[in-house]
Amino acid sequence: MKLGIVQGRLSEPVNDKVQEFPITSWKKELSLLDQLDLIGVEWIINKNYFDANPIFDTDFDYFEKITSVCLDNLITDEIHKSEYLKKVLDKVCSNKKISSINIPLLEESSMEEKSKRLNFIATVNEYAEIYENKKFLFEAELGLQSYLDIVNSKSNFYVTYDTGNLTSYKINHSEYIFGLKDKIKCVHIKDRKENGESRELFEGDTDFDEIFSSLSQIKYNGLFVLQLARGSSGLELETIKKQISTIKKLYSKYF
Repeated sequence: MKLGIVQGRLSEPVNDKVQEFPITSWKKELSLLDQLDLIGVEWIINKNYFDANPIFDTDFDYFEKITSVCLDNLITDEIHKSEYLKKVLDKVCSNKKISSINIPLLEESSMEEKSKRLNFIATVNEYAEIYENKKFLFEAELGLQSYLDIVNSKSNFYVTYDTGNLTSYKINHSEYIFGLKDKIKCVHIKDRKENGESRELFEGDTDFDEIFSSLSQIKYNGLFVLQLARGSSGLELETIKKQISTIKKLYSKYF
């Protein structure tokens, strides 16, 4: 099982937020990966640390520990302004060592409105053509056909399948997984209530048996990334160890 983790989950919350760039502890997190048998982190870029994010430093030398770069700074209604979207993509895509880019289309960055979705597709397609060796992954709460409209528009467009967000969106997991098939390159392990918040593993409404069974049937062999609800502050390492053990048992049941 290729298992990674979203950056920040191995550190205490920053500014009491569930997901924020761990400015003082990111190196420590990377040092824990081998001990936990994790292959890497999904690196977080948010508004507070965009220009100052260390991944853009010329002497940054940790790319082998990064599975993808997640643009949380695009979870904003500004994503619908081409100038803002291009500013972010220019900086990230021009970094030659960033090979996989995750774009969340959630909340304020939702692409449910067709006109916004078409404008977004047109802009991102420009970058897919210029940076044809990079993978662009989209994590979205969308109807299946709308999701496919995005990821089928370019050969280097793929899906980050977020199990919790799509549960909250009340989709049929089997239908989506069989519909998206080999476009799925990353699976976020998250449990949520329908129309609700994230919960600890197996305490939400996410049907992990259905999800893992469906992924097995399409012969999924990509990455799984832990992004579960946080446990007690200060006990992050213990929490993640338990989550890893449980997820590996579930994986072995179907793969």
